[in-house]
Amino acid sequence: MPDKPRVRFAPSPTGYLHIGGARTALYNWLYARHTGGTFILRIEDTDRERHTPEAVQAIIDGMKWLGMDWDEGPIHQSDRLARYQEVAAELEKKGLAYKTTKGAEDKGEALAFRVAAAKEKVAFDDQVLGKVEFQDEVIEDFILMRSNGWPTYNFSCVIDDHDMAITDVIRGLDHVSNTPRQIMIYKAMGWTSPRFAHIPMITNSEGKKYSKRDGAVAVGDYANAGYLPEAFANYTALLGWSPGGDVEIMSRQEMVEKFTVDRVRKTASQFDFQKLEWMNGKYIEGLPAAELAERMAPFFKSAGLDPDARGREWLEKLGQLLKERAHTLVQFPKLTRYFFADDYEVVPQAAELLAKDTTPAALKAALAALEKLPEADWTPAKLDPLLREAAKAAGMGFGKLAQPVRAAVTGTNVSPGLFEVLELLGREVTLARIRRAPGVG
Repeated sequence: MPDKPRVRFAPSPTGYLHIGGARTALYNWLYARHTGGTFILRIEDTDRERHTPEAVQAIIDGMKWLGMDWDEGPIHQSDRLARYQEVAAELEKKGLAYKTTKGAEDKGEALAFRVAAAKEKVAFDDQVLGKVEFQDEVIEDFILMRSNGWPTYNFSCVIDDHDMAITDVIRGLDHVSNTPRQIMIYKAMGWTSPRFAHIPMITNSEGKKYSKRDGAVAVGDYANAGYLPEAFANYTALLGWSPGGDVEIMSRQEMVEKFTVDRVRKTASQFDFQKLEWMNGKYIEGLPAAELAERMAPFFKSAGLDPDARGREWLEKLGQLLKERAHTLVQFPKLTRYFFADDYEVVPQAAELLAKDTTPAALKAALAALEKLPEADWTPAKLDPLLREAAKAAGMGFGKLAQPVRAAVTGTNVSPGLFEVLELLGREVTLARIRRAPGVG
């Protein structure tokens, strides 16, 4: 065994990188970084009918988005066919494998492992589940090499893990039933098995395996929905692992420092969208102004809005104004469209407010005051006392003036601080929108 751990993430490239796969990759990566070990990316592409280059790229893109690098790879199983054939020939020569047409649709010959040769129960100490035992009589002979000449998962996996000196196999619970077959192959070849750690599944709110029906399952979908990769990685790490105590928000380095396999729970973990969104919001709040603006910009562009129309400093101020209200990056353009264009939606509550008989008088009072304020003084510090004095002079409470102004310039009845909103809208836009309100112009 190597001096330091060697682990691998070995996805099958038949689709996107899903949440369960991302968690498996993350646990292996954290374990390697925590121990100073080696993290290997292996692409298990022996299913030639289902494998696609696009899926390989989606997996790589998803891992990069989550901030995971690898020390070796990507290694493609499709490049190692000769090695699988070599081991298959050796097992057949030893009498531990035999040719068969059973189960072969094309009636060609496949190579099967002779389970009877093991003649013993298979047991192993799982780092998460504890002692696991399988009786060999419940395991039938199984295929090593398909009739098309390509290896099965259980066979290629064992050969690769041996050749790559993998010390720890950290993977999903759905693979635990494969483990006894793999251990049989290790013993047949006289190889030492790695340590195994099987992670319980991720469930929905009903306790069933999380699937597309429950929401987004592809990592790329979360990236497109405006989740920060560091927040998503933080949340995913906690789906089955606890650092101890009440700690939830952790930097990448803190997760590396705290991660140990013995703190992975044996029970399933429920995926909670509200918890993820809350955590993402906390990460957004913690971003420096310049970085938040940089992260927001692509989402404004996707919404057909120009994030740099009024300069990057203006965009930074906008981000700071809205960061406690937006829990995902995709929410920023939805919450701020009225800052960019005049074709924003007027919500029913705002429309109702603008239709009141008392609204025109309030807006006219505000307009008269605001028209006297020059562009150079268009700041919250000057806007605040100005509008409060205008309300007082008109004989109304400040709210009776502020709410119609907010409705007229934003189309909403709820927004960030009114004076900050007016500052970012600018003098020209603010005055124009008040003037066009019903009963004012």
